[in-house]
Amino acid sequence: MSVAMPISTNSEGLGIASLAPLLAEVSKAFERQLASDLPPVNTLCRHVERYRGKMLRPTMVFLCGQAFGNVGERHVIIAATCEMIHMATLVHDDVLDEAEVRRKGSTVNHLRGNEVAVMLGDYLISNAFHLCSRAGDPALNLRLGEVTNTLCEGELVQLSHREDLSLDERTYFEIVRRKTAVLIGACCELGARLSGAPEDSVAALRRFGEGIGVAFQVQDDLLDLEGREDVVGKSLGRDLEKGKLTLPVIIHLARCAGTTRERTIAAIRARDGVALMAELTAGGALVDARHRAEAMVATARAELAKVPAGAARDALDAAALARVAGRPPAQSAAPARGRLGQRRNAHRARAQFALRSRARRGTRRATPSARAHARALARRRPAGRARTRSLPSGRHWLPLRRTRSDLPAGPRKRRLAQRLPL
Repeated sequence: MSVAMPISTNSEGLGIASLAPLLAEVSKAFERQLASDLPPVNTLCRHVERYRGKMLRPTMVFLCGQAFGNVGERHVIIAATCEMIHMATLVHDDVLDEAEVRRKGSTVNHLRGNEVAVMLGDYLISNAFHLCSRAGDPALNLRLGEVTNTLCEGELVQLSHREDLSLDERTYFEIVRRKTAVLIGACCELGARLSGAPEDSVAALRRFGEGIGVAFQVQDDLLDLEGREDVVGKSLGRDLEKGKLTLPVIIHLARCAGTTRERTIAAIRARDGVALMAELTAGGALVDARHRAEAMVATARAELAKVPAGAARDALDAAALARVAGRPPAQSAAPARGRLGQRRNAHRARAQFALRSRARRGTRRATPSARAHARALARRRPAGRARTRSLPSGRHWLPLRRTRSDLPAGPRKRRLAQRLPL
């Protein structure tokens, strides 16, 4: 199969519309490779196929190949192989993090247990290399074998640094490069190499892929702190629960001292996400982490100078920008200065984090501290807004309208009687 198609960037900036036939070929190769005559295996493979999202890695293979010529069957094989390796890492990550939600659905380990999830991840990796062997080039298998080893090394190093409050940025970025970025870099590298790109361009695209891969992980760290599960579609808050120090925490610990540092360390050890979020917001670590990601993307985009001008390069540039696109959450704005401004930042972060994340899972009940912050947020809203509060109901949080009957008898009830509904 040899496919040569024009590329036009769509609204997402990744040229997905023109790559749709190629990505469809990847999906078909994926399904053919994982087909089994055993119904239990087929059921698990169909479930894990939902993990495919934007298919960033196959897209990188095709765009880098298109930048230097036509793409063919070997590009499809490598794209499907890389996506299969990526999905295996997701299955294993969910086991390590004890995650319950992925792509807005239940994870394999949540449905079937860790034993099944570990074996399914291994099954995906073995099938990935079986598929790669069909490309007929041992060098491709060798390169992807090196990448898979590096992924495992990154995870092992990260596990060894759990609860390590001395973790510095250099070590953090090396972990991220190994466990996340090298696979994206390999997709860019192999896509270009299969199309006959010169070695300096291949190396530049590998660096480009690794750069946006690191930026992607930093954004993922921020989402773990700031995101909402119903929007992101996966379990959040796992980094803190598992003792993983992410970039915002590392930045904050490196520059705070005294009681601020003591409060931050206490929040980490107590797994108190509300208190930790307040400290990170007040200190501006979230904003600084986002700036680090933007700088990495800028460096990665500079590598595209060695790629021929054209629609493919434009799509790659748009893909890099998409790593840091989107409006940052309100609490990530530049922190207010001064003691009063820091107190306001801290209060806002505590209240918003409590409302958003204290009941991430149905099995987790709200704590008294979370309820107090929720009530404080309701009290401090301007009088013109609808006053609401969040109360625990069974295993979930439910937003409830505040009425007169909710208030105890006394002056406060009389003062609010004119503003609250019956």
